[in-house]
Formats: sequence, C-alpha cells, structure tokens
Amino acid sequence: MVVEKLHIELPIPPSVNHMYRNFTKNGRRMRVHTAEAKRFFTDAGWKLKPTVTAARWVALDEKTVVDLWVWWPDRRIRDVDNLNKGILDALKLYKVVTDDHFCLPRWQDYYYDPRNPRVEADVWKMESGHLITAQPQTNGIGESCGDCPLSSVIEALAIPTTGL
Repeated sequence: MVVEKLHIELPIPPSVNHMYRNFTKNGRRMRVHTAEAKRFFTDAGWKLKPTVTAARWVALDEKTVVDLWVWWPDRRIRDVDNLNKGILDALKLYKVVTDDHFCLPRWQDYYYDPRNPRVEADVWKMESGHLITAQPQTNGIGESCGDCPLSSVIEALAIPTTGL
C-alpha cells in the first residue's frame, strides 16, 4: 500500500552532455557543472523547496519509485532517459531522497507544451509485492491538457516471477 506520495514539478534539466565540463588541472582530470546545470539546480530548488516543506516530507532512505512525465517545448526528437541524472541529483540535493542510488526512475510518457515545458514526478517509497501504475490526464489526443493534474495512482498486486 502506498503510504505517502510527493508530486513535484521541475524545469527540464540539461542532458548529461550539457551538464558537465571536463578540464585538467595539474595533470588531474576534473569535472564540474556547467552554467546551464547550475541554473537548472537553482530553478529546481525554487520549485522543490516549498513543495517538500509544505508536504513535511522526510527524505526517503530506501527504494524509492520516481514516476516521470516530461512536457517538451517542441516536437524535436529527444531521449527522455538522458534527463535522469539531473532529476535524480536534484532530488538528492533538495532532500527528497537521502541518496539517488535509492531511486528507481520510470518514464511514463512525454507530451508537448510550448508554454510550460517541464518534468513532473510522483515520488514514493516502494512497497514490496506491489506493482504501481500511474497515468497523467491528457486532452484525448496525447497532448497535455495544460494545468490538469496527474491522475491518482492505481495499485495492483504484482505477480511474482519464478527462479531468477
């Protein structure tokens, strides 16, 4: 049974290729965040901090399911899985989880919203023995219906598999 669920909205993070800058200092190779990544983490903080505080959320320190939806600004072809690093790092930075290695990201779908591109996520502690599915509200043709919230989470009993 799902005990608690946090619904969050984030700006679209830069891809991993645009998140880091590599350089060498004194023969040692180093990697730092780019200006674009720093801007994302700052903007994510402005959205996450009030949500986490208002929900009185306690950072999860066990397996955590992160259901994700993205609303792209245009119809260019992109890979959603290239966004995982920035999103999960933001969840750790703003204390949604104690460490992002606990996170199990699940991309649910993508849509288009040129007026409000974003990533929405439902974050909750994984309960063993249950399979949880969720779906966002759409306008019937596969596009975001604007300000409509994500639908509620539907719980179904998982069927155990044999011998792995």
